[in-house]
Amino acid sequence: MSDKPKVKEIPMLFTDEMANACRTGIKTETRRLRGLDEINKNPDNWEFKYPEKDRLVFLNKEDGQLYYMKNHYGQEGDVIWVREAWKGTMAPVNDKPCPHIQYRSDNSIVFIPTQELEWFHERFTYGKFKWEPNMFLRRVFARTFLRRTFTKCERLMDITDEAAIKEGIIEFTKDETVFKYGLERWEWAAMPYTAVKAYQKLWESINGPDSWKANPWVVIVGFTKIENYEAQ
Repeated sequence: MSDKPKVKEIPMLFTDEMANACRTGIKTETRRLRGLDEINKNPDNWEFKYPEKDRLVFLNKEDGQLYYMKNHYGQEGDVIWVREAWKGTMAPVNDKPCPHIQYRSDNSIVFIPTQELEWFHERFTYGKFKWEPNMFLRRVFARTFLRRTFTKCERLMDITDEAAIKEGIIEFTKDETVFKYGLERWEWAAMPYTAVKAYQKLWESINGPDSWKANPWVVIVGFTKIENYEAQ
């Protein structure tokens, strides 16, 4: 039996570009809405106070009451494993087609271990391979692991240029109307331009055209990439 201490692992969904940004270490923060539905019915009525062990504490500015929201994102030192889009595929090994998992974010493939072959052949009967949503990636095929460093809450529009870059905005210009996020996707937007404007475009592409101006409360999760996690 291993003496390795038990670590809490938390699955988290990422788009293709953001999965790439996590995998390469570019992205070290993510902003999330889960658990904030009640707060965001009237976001101006609330003030974030502090994080507790398993809760995030808000103050209702109208009646002075505290609201305790469950913290879905773990504690400092916990491990996030990245759920990304994937599919089963057959790829040659020594000139023989063999079962693999392919990741949509960069099209890389990994060999299916012997203990997973029965699952593979049952899951992909008749070789019906198609891209699967990130939420269906199994833990055994996760390849990117992140160490949780902090959790806090703030209004979406309070993000700074520095924080936007930590979100995966890696290139932007003030004299052109183009920016780059993740590793591959380029987008166009109106001038003037900043990293925050680039992040706004990214947020709206995921959450809808009116999601930015609603200025909701978000949970900010900080992390660093773990190298060789399974070997530790």
